[in-house]
Amino acid sequence: MRVIHGTTAFLGVLVSAFVLATAAVHAEPVPVPETPSRQAVVAAMAPVSDAIAACGARAGVRGTVPIRLVFESSGAVIELTIPPEHESTELGLCFRDAARAARVPPFSRPRFVVTYPFRF
Repeated sequence: MRVIHGTTAFLGVLVSAFVLATAAVHAEPVPVPETPSRQAVVAAMAPVSDAIAACGARAGVRGTVPIRLVFESSGAVIELTIPPEHESTELGLCFRDAARAARVPPFSRPRFVVTYPFRF
């Protein structure tokens, strides 16, 4: 009786797994927004903001730096621009490295551009 009960339980697990796998394959695709929402951008910039602030702390300076970020539809940064006064400085290189790590959720447009004011 135990073998039959164990076999039945095992078959129940297999059937459940099959049903879940089938549902996943036939699930409707989640719509991708045309562009990331403001909330998604702010959330994506939080870790970058921390890194930018660390750049300023290491350099012993404080301020705000507007960084222009261009994202491809996957959410990855493909281009960024920092103000000219920081471009060739050690601080500017730190800003660039930190901002390059930004990621937003995927979207449908080919590109999305935002200029974000990072405090340091």
